[in-house]
Amino acid sequence: MTGTPASFAVEDAWNIEEQPPEITGVWFLLDGVGSEIAEQNKSLTIKFRATDDIALNTTGAVINFSWDGDSANVSASANITSGEYVGGPVYTVMNYSGVYSPTSAGVHSVSATVLDVNGESYTSSVYNFTSYGETTVGLTQNYSSASVSNVDLNNKGFVYVNYTVNNSGLVTAYSPTLTFTGNDSIVIASHAFGNLSAGEVSSEVVQMNVSELTLADDYNITATLTWTDADSGPGSDAVVFVITVDENKSFVYSPSSIIMNTTSGSSNSSVLLINNSGNVVLSSVNISCLEWDFV
Repeated sequence: MTGTPASFAVEDAWNIEEQPPEITGVWFLLDGVGSEIAEQNKSLTIKFRATDDIALNTTGAVINFSWDGDSANVSASANITSGEYVGGPVYTVMNYSGVYSPTSAGVHSVSATVLDVNGESYTSSVYNFTSYGETTVGLTQNYSSASVSNVDLNNKGFVYVNYTVNNSGLVTAYSPTLTFTGNDSIVIASHAFGNLSAGEVSSEVVQMNVSELTLADDYNITATLTWTDADSGPGSDAVVFVITVDENKSFVYSPSSIIMNTTSGSSNSSVLLINNSGNVVLSSVNISCLEWDFV
């Protein structure tokens, strides 16, 4: 049996519609390090990656911010010389970036909007970063007390203490400075540290100068560290160091010897100057004549 197969033709038509662009990710960089941490009043870089089926617009991208009932936005620039980009001069994949300095602390919500060359727009989902206006800096010393035993009229005492500052917070501590209060007889120079980034530790050996003739006693020396937070407010921490100045009893006298001539039935006198060269009050000082000659 033979036959002729049937055949037919079908004609159809459809339209290819352009799709809007997409944003596939948003990132935050503080001092070049990616995280969700921002510092109040300091520039934060926001980057996002966008794609389009035909061509992205290199202009018109915007980054939107909202926090505590307030809002702001900044323009985002297309990176066509660095980062990820596909195409040129028509780009189907590009990175965009913008810079924003949060003026308050707290959680900030962020979205990005991008355009393609035909005016189609796309707004990303919401991403969050937290802005911090204050940090925590701790002040420690390698020991808490010391004694000096040689203080008198001609000798000072010296104590050396290593002070360490540790920024355990999440943002920078600005202009940390170490100052000292206590007794005027103990002289200590202040010390200025450099700005301390989050997690940074710095230390300094400080020389405490106990002046000549400082009275024997215990002296409390308060070391105070002050700094300025990101929100321009003050921060501080303090520790106490105790210096014990030991008793040092001594005196000097002049002249070292006295020669006196006295005739029979007369009297004579001379002045012996005694100077307390120690650091305590001397009482009940007895003077004895240990040697004499009669002529």
